[in-house]
Amino acid sequence: MTTQRALALLIPSRGRPSRFANCGAAAMRTAAGRVVIHLGLDQDDPSRDRYVTGGSDDLKVRVTAERMTLSEYVNQLMVDALQDPDVDIVGFMGDDHRPRTNGWDSRIRAAMAALGPGGGLVYCADGFQNEKLPTAAFFPRGLLERLGKFCPHHAMDHMYLDDYWLALGRAIGRVAYLDDVMIEHCHPIVGKAETDRIYEASAAKAVADQHAWNLYRAAGKFAQDARAAEAWISDCMRKETGDG
Repeated sequence: MTTQRALALLIPSRGRPSRFANCGAAAMRTAAGRVVIHLGLDQDDPSRDRYVTGGSDDLKVRVTAERMTLSEYVNQLMVDALQDPDVDIVGFMGDDHRPRTNGWDSRIRAAMAALGPGGGLVYCADGFQNEKLPTAAFFPRGLLERLGKFCPHHAMDHMYLDDYWLALGRAIGRVAYLDDVMIEHCHPIVGKAETDRIYEASAAKAVADQHAWNLYRAAGKFAQDARAAEAWISDCMRKETGDG
């Protein structure tokens, strides 16, 4: 029996059950193929019981006893997602993203294939940063397995993760930006949401996260990630040509 390939979405959330519900509903309503959402919640979240977490085999929920940073959550959810052998693309979205374009997932899948053997970074217009930064980012399974992470969680907490993703894609020469596919980022800065404690906490860490990103590069850790990604692409290219 042929199994359907799946795109996994990693969505940590805290204190915003309605925003997550709107994000998940928009993703599922507009998807053309199978999308599996991995939701990360804190056990001590006062609003945890208000999250809709049942009724679908394509919604997986992780509740952690210990509070995690967003980057730690993303990496843990990636590990969960890769347990499903049908998942071949993994992406991050915030609970304030809203896929608007019908078939957004199939467009991402086609763009990933067009990048060549091994894939790379695919991202879409978001009505905020657009081409400047991938606030929602998608990578192929094999590349993430080679890296062992979706983001450097022992460095940045929240901010500058999208800078890391874009830099990684550029380092291997594998970036696809889809300007006609909208995954809207409903952020207070562009007047599409009210600010809250989560946004305020993230903004407060901006300077520290920028420093951490600079240190990550200065220490050669980003270069190490880039070499691992380049090796993955090279291996895929050799297999494609029959030289591996």
